Amino acid sequence: MKHQQHGFTLVELLITMVLSSLLIASVSQIFLQSRKSFAKQQSLSAVVEDGRYAVEMMAQEFRRAGFLANPRRTDAGFAKANIFAANPNNPAGSGINFLSQEYIRGSFSAAGIDSPNDINHVVFRYQLDPGGSCSDPVYIVKAECLEVGNTWTPSGTDMDSGNSPCSAQVSDENGVTPGSAYIKTISFFVNDTGNGPTLSCQAESQLKNNGTVIDNNGNNSMPLVSNVEALYVLYGVDTDGNNSANRYVNASDVKIYVRPTDGVTIDEWTHVVSVRLYLVLMSNEKNVATGSTSTYTIDGTTYNVLNPSDNRLYRVFTTTVAFRN
Repeated sequence: MKHQQHGFTLVELLITMVLSSLLIASVSQIFLQSRKSFAKQQSLSAVVEDGRYAVEMMAQEFRRAGFLANPRRTDAGFAKANIFAANPNNPAGSGINFLSQEYIRGSFSAAGIDSPNDINHVVFRYQLDPGGSCSDPVYIVKAECLEVGNTWTPSGTDMDSGNSPCSAQVSDENGVTPGSAYIKTISFFVNDTGNGPTLSCQAESQLKNNGTVIDNNGNNSMPLVSNVEALYVLYGVDTDGNNSANRYVNASDVKIYVRPTDGVTIDEWTHVVSVRLYLVLMSNEKNVATGSTSTYTIDGTTYNVLNPSDNRLYRVFTTTVAFRN
């Protein structure tokens, strides 16, 4: 008996090849989509991590704005009006000039928010640990002292412990002669350090009253997070004296005016009791966004991203910080 052996026909081979190609293409597409999704999630995770760090760190610094080591002192030289009497120009490299008794100021340009180097700068100052000791009521009491009844005792905390990268740049005033206490000034801004727009800060220490600079760390700025699309700051102005913000406005809308009822000059910068911070970050990687990302929204206003064709991921981080002043 003869046995006939049959192989695949040409048609069967062609059909098999077509089906195999379709299967391989499908598997490859799934693999590529999974890889792209992983890259997107990885980029988003990096953006969220940087954003949370930056907002938390900035909030920590802003809570000190206007702080006095001993707000109970009202005698000459130690009252708040005297502590912030000096009006230094360009403190901490901010490009902003303080007026007397101001502890925070900012600059804003509507056009600037769409530029590579956003010019929304903000600078603020506060008093840090003065000299003296917890048992010495004659001088300003150190900030790490806690008043229990009528007695000042160490509280176990120090204004300088756990410094952020900004305030840690310059020395504190431990050991400084009482009456010559430091004022620490912090400036936040966005600049391009050569690696793209970066949120940076700069600090310096000054003597109260005359604003003499003691330490500015060589005018060096400290980069905090990169890939910053924009920094946007709104200032909470207290218009009725209850220590709560009645309106939030950008720096150009914080006014200095003469009150028509009594002719008194009102400087609204001395009535800023909080800030609302917006920080827009973008992914380091390009072409990870699904579709074109061309806008983001801040405080109800839509802004255009600088390079929409990059298809980066964008996230807006925000927080409101009340001053403990």
